[in-house]
Amino acid sequence: MSTSPRSSAPVGVVVPAHNAGRFLAETLESVRAQTLTDWRCVVVDDGSTDDTLAIAEGFAARDPRFRAIRQVNGGPGAARNHGTLELGPDVGHMSFMDADDVWAPHALETLKSAIDETPGAIGAHGLADWIDERGSPISPGTFTSIGRGRLGCSGGKHYPWPPDQPTNFEVLVTHNVLFPPGLLLAEASAFRAAGLFTTQRHLQGVADWEMFQRLARFGDLQLVDEVILGYRMHDTNISGSSTMAAQMTSVRRSCFYSPENTAEQERLVRDAWRSQQRGDASQRWREGRRHLKSREFRSAVVRVSRLPLVGGRYLWGRPRKRLTRTERRAGFPSAG
Repeated sequence: MSTSPRSSAPVGVVVPAHNAGRFLAETLESVRAQTLTDWRCVVVDDGSTDDTLAIAEGFAARDPRFRAIRQVNGGPGAARNHGTLELGPDVGHMSFMDADDVWAPHALETLKSAIDETPGAIGAHGLADWIDERGSPISPGTFTSIGRGRLGCSGGKHYPWPPDQPTNFEVLVTHNVLFPPGLLLAEASAFRAAGLFTTQRHLQGVADWEMFQRLARFGDLQLVDEVILGYRMHDTNISGSSTMAAQMTSVRRSCFYSPENTAEQERLVRDAWRSQQRGDASQRWREGRRHLKSREFRSAVVRVSRLPLVGGRYLWGRPRKRLTRTERRAGFPSAG
């Protein structure tokens, strides 16, 4: 294991929390129980109206490695940014834990060891499985298989990412496999180089994906093929937002037109865009045929009617800079 300053510095954990009183204590207890003990955790109460702050302050009173701070409600991105500043400049690695998920006791130690033992890696991530509101498993192995199912893109087509290869920019412009964000531990210097989380309100469900795309410009993220986190499913998950498709479109557009793209990254984002359109067309065609077999003619027409548009997007090879119809329906601000 490395004995460099990066390796020996404490790990910083940021937990943004808005009205998270139902689950926050279990989340923070999973942080406290880590086998890697050299960490500090900042809990950012994002303008909660429940007992979130009191719970966080209770942990801080019992364990000095915790710190509780409060801010006016600004969304997860603003809370993560605030927490990052409060961690201080001496942390070597950082992770952003959602306030309803739980780590396995070995999570931080496993991820940090993977980084230290992999030359050139700026981070490492593991896998998650679903848990319910009581912390009981839901369909064990199902979400884990989704995390393992990484994809690359080439020639306008998706292809399975080799299981022995790290997650990189190509994977992350194709889809987000680093979800929830507590799956990832990365060098603090890389996070700082990538910049701040977006604070745009309409992108809070994908703020982590947009950040991780930028982070991957600085190096690879080693996959640890084991479950390190319980991803809690409940009725207020932000990832279940009805505007998620529109948010994902906005992130893809932002990455496509980023001035930070190298020539190789420009090729990758173009391939990723075409791959996404090809996948959309295939899904629409399959669903249209299924509706037709069920004699659901109206639904069949709805699914296939946009195939010419999707085909045009594939041939054009780039997202338009204006808002899509999905984004306008979601009430997003103008893209221009």
